Formats: sequence, C-alpha cells, structure tokens
Amino acid sequence: ETGVSVDHVPPHAGGDGLQSASADFDFGTGDFSLFGWIYWTSGGNEDILRHRPAGAWGTEPGWVLDGGNYANAMRFETGCGIEDDAGNSVNIPSRVSAGFGLNTWGFIGITVDRTADQMIFWGNNVARSTLDISSLTGSVTSTSDFIWQQAACYIDAWGVWNRLITSD
Repeated sequence: ETGVSVDHVPPHAGGDGLQSASADFDFGTGDFSLFGWIYWTSGGNEDILRHRPAGAWGTEPGWVLDGGNYANAMRFETGCGIEDDAGNSVNIPSRVSAGFGLNTWGFIGITVDRTADQMIFWGNNVARSTLDISSLTGSVTSTSDFIWQQAACYIDAWGVWNRLITSD
C-alpha cells in the first residue's frame, strides 16, 4: 500500500508550490484516494492538487482537485475531474459546495473507485458530488509531477493512497 503525506503547506504567490515526481502517484487503472485539511482564504478558481499539466485537458491523463470561492464558501470547481490515456475525461458538471465557509478549516478529498466506476468529491465527510467514470478505460497515470499549486489556501495533514479509503 502506498501512503504519502503532506503537512502544513502555507499559501504561496503563484507557480508550483509543493511538487513531487514520486511513482507513488502513478495509479494506472487502479483505485486511489486523497484526503486532507484545507483553510480556504479567498480567490477564484484555482488548482489545489493535481497530477497533470495545468490546463491540459484532452492532452494528457491525470486528475485535478480544483477549488474556488462562491458566496464566502469553499466550492469544488468545474475544473475538477479525471482523464485517462485514451482521451476519455469526466469533470464535475457544475460548481459544488464543499460544505464550509472561507477562513475556516475543512476536510476535503477524492475517492476513485474504478470497479464501481465512481469518483466522489468529499467535503467535511459528506459526499458532495459523485461522477460516473465508466467511460474511463485506460490509465490515469500522468507523466507530470504531482503538484500542490495554490495561492488562496493552507493545506495540512494530507494523505494520498493507491487504494479506496472507506469508512470501514
């Protein structure tokens, strides 16, 4: 089992924040999960975590966890999604609340279950959006580094696993 953790990364001013070329993030056609704490301070639509080049939909497999501010609450943006190496992709169809306001800590994450064909976005332990990923037939492993790229939040105590994390 792969487990990678990230602890207390402060906001930064543009560019790539935390970056890793670890093979621990190469999930292929398997399940994966990532969870952690986030303190959203402001900002518009920005990547939180990604394993693909910025703005590369349609050109490379990978996934993105994207956040934004709407009505003083943290939300998952329409840039959230996943793409395989066959060019199949699925994105959140509309903005979804993460269930907590700005300038507070919230617990968010993603679970990807390739057997059940679901990608679930979690906010404060509630499933906020479930995507049907049955169109994904190939690998989601990106040739890009795993990157935290965010100027509008703090992150703390993040974990990334190459398996499905459940309440069991």
